[in-house]
Amino acid sequence: MRVLTPIKINLRLGEGNPAIPAGTRIVLSDWSAEAIAARLAKCGGAARTSTARAYTRPFSAAEAEANPSATVLSWRGCGLGDQLLWAGMIAAVKAQWPRLRVTHFCSPRVAKVLWEGVALPFTVLPEPIRFSAYRRFDLHIIGEGCVEDNNEPDQKDVWEQQLALAGIGPLWMTPTDLCPLVPVADADTAAAAAWRAANAPDPAPLVLWQLASTTPVRSLDPDATRRALDVLRPALPASAVIAVTGTPDQLAAYGPFPDGIRVVTGLGIRALFALVKTAACLVCPDSVLGHVAGAFRTPAVSLWGSFLPADRVGYYTSHRPIIGHAGCPQQPCRKHEKPWLGPGCPHRGGGHCRCLAEIDPHHIARTVKETLP
Repeated sequence: MRVLTPIKINLRLGEGNPAIPAGTRIVLSDWSAEAIAARLAKCGGAARTSTARAYTRPFSAAEAEANPSATVLSWRGCGLGDQLLWAGMIAAVKAQWPRLRVTHFCSPRVAKVLWEGVALPFTVLPEPIRFSAYRRFDLHIIGEGCVEDNNEPDQKDVWEQQLALAGIGPLWMTPTDLCPLVPVADADTAAAAAWRAANAPDPAPLVLWQLASTTPVRSLDPDATRRALDVLRPALPASAVIAVTGTPDQLAAYGPFPDGIRVVTGLGIRALFALVKTAACLVCPDSVLGHVAGAFRTPAVSLWGSFLPADRVGYYTSHRPIIGHAGCPQQPCRKHEKPWLGPGCPHRGGGHCRCLAEIDPHHIARTVKETLP
């Protein structure tokens, strides 16, 4: 963590953030710190780098037992899946020490898209974190650096990493305690039900396919995906409905889709979470909907190449992982998205993971069929 002091200029930190008066001290993640320092330099300003660690009281089980009504600051950056996992860990902490008063900070976009309008066991506030507020909290749970980015055989899974950052161990938890917190409001459930009624009315089993992750190295490429969909359709009962979901850019890149494949449109991300809950099976890369399926116990056929399922979904009982093998000596390379790294496979100049591309589409079809009631 770093404490930055913007000098001589007012600073607007991303879409949705308020203007920060010059001289205000704020606490930012390392990724944000680099971007802010660069922007300040372009404007003729400067950033003084110091440390927040002297003012940090790391959360631990011992501290929570000693002060069960403590105020706790939680911070986690990165993507939507990371937020669901971190929130699940915070919810487990709250279940163990219910009197703790936890305030979770995340980006304004994530605060609005994920957490707005749903009942939570903690308070959500948008970044930035003012340094004066940071110092007022009794304890801190900081998610900086919680990524899997090495290929060592003793790589910890994401839950163990989170617990280590929180200063607590898994001894008082069972695997069922370690579950993502998935925010779904009544309106989200209603939107998903309306989509089902129009496209896959009960009792038709819905097979939902998430086309891609946020980076190609964790995504099955478009050609391989279309081949798998071609094989999947005739392998399933005629009553089954197959629907693909993705961002507009992903839908454009992966289409056109085989005849009979529905496309999920018009749903917000939380309504999509609610749709996963109703699905008979989810097919997904290493991405957010796999964690949603784990939380809802939805059967999931997850596809792996650059990471291993033990890295992220080892605690989920509903996953049927398929690992692609292509004789790649770097597997698992655990390539992660970072601002200073290009997207895609790090061993062949970018692009989709060749290990994923080696997955037999008939293997996917058989596994999906086995999950259906």
